[in-house]
Amino acid sequence: MPEEIDILKTSFFHFEWDGDEVDGVTDVTLPSQEYHPVETDTGTKSPVEEAQGRIEFSDFEVTLDLRQDNGESNDKLWEAFEEARTTRQTSAIKKEATVRVKAVDDETLYSVKCSGCWIKEYRPRRLCSMDDLSAQETFVISTDYVDTE
Repeated sequence: MPEEIDILKTSFFHFEWDGDEVDGVTDVTLPSQEYHPVETDTGTKSPVEEAQGRIEFSDFEVTLDLRQDNGESNDKLWEAFEEARTTRQTSAIKKEATVRVKAVDDETLYSVKCSGCWIKEYRPRRLCSMDDLSAQETFVISTDYVDTE
């Protein structure tokens, strides 16, 4: 009989919004990075020159499993969404979000820090027919800058 292989969880992550850990996060889609070169007309024989461009980051998604007792952390994301929906100045509502990838012994392997974040979309709860106790909701977050440590 072949030996059983026990696949152990080797890492997990924590999601923080504005410095507070958010419980119940099951999925985070990290933002991608896109480079946009800036072209200028120099008026010479080869009139177009590429200068230093700009970098843009895509939105990212955070999914919460509502079967867990999320307490105030879940309310914090909802309140941030409501504030973003009703406030006209995004500079006043921008926060920092951090994803910390951890090893089993709770050591941080690396962190992804997103600054200038605001919640721009809320996707209502999805129910799972396979598990009557499970529901998920998703927040779409826009970010200005992403850095890793």
